[in-house]
Amino acid sequence: MFSNVLFSFFNIPRFYKRVISVFGDMLFIILATAGSFLIRDDIRTWLSQELYYTIAITVVSSVFIWSRLGLYRAVIRFIDTKALTTIFIG
Repeated sequence: MFSNVLFSFFNIPRFYKRVISVFGDMLFIILATAGSFLIRDDIRTWLSQELYYTIAITVVSSVFIWSRLGLYRAVIRFIDTKALTTIFIG
């Protein structure tokens, strides 16, 4: 089943692969930033504007910089099933 999902991922157009990569990165950036705030402070931090501004600035700047550096183009072009499986498991 997992291999079917991987092979169907490789058959979709490159543009959609990049969109999936960008949204995946955005999700992980949000989770990492929110998690770091939760570890640093208590639950009251979740209600602060500081958290929302930090997440917004981090997501926008990271995706912009990574796209300008060509990260998404390079990752999609050279990734194979073994690498994708390793990344998923990691």
